[in-house]
Amino acid sequence: MGEISTGVISGSSMMPYLKTGYQLKIIKVDPSEIKISDIVVFGRDNPTCHRVVGVVTLFGRRFFLQRGDNSRAGGVCTPKSVVGKVFYVADERGREIPLPRLDSRSSGWVQGLGAVLYVGAYQIKHWLFGTRANRLVGTLNDLCWRWFHWGSHPS
Repeated sequence: MGEISTGVISGSSMMPYLKTGYQLKIIKVDPSEIKISDIVVFGRDNPTCHRVVGVVTLFGRRFFLQRGDNSRAGGVCTPKSVVGKVFYVADERGREIPLPRLDSRSSGWVQGLGAVLYVGAYQIKHWLFGTRANRLVGTLNDLCWRWFHWGSHPS
């Protein structure tokens, strides 16, 4: 078992399951242990708590597709940016809240293809344009994200 830290939810991206003020316990885990449906905290300077909706290895690098349960779009993070995995949630009164799982109705190959296209578009955007925003690549990202999540919803 890894190092344990705590945090408090702020924002609405994980609603209705995780609300502002909910308390989290986060455990540092090996990135290879993170799987689809896990709720992770990533980003050290500005931590964000989102669900992993895809795990992809592309060009020898591993990526996690993540998004909030209350968000239509998401993003990509690398194992280096993962702070840890959420293993315990309590409401404002300290009552434990069961962690919701993601129920996916789409087939594995559809999700896999969508994930590869999404991460590919992300990589191409950064290769061609650096960190500058680009409307065409953003549109491609959005289309791939929608395809990837076709038939998926939180349960």
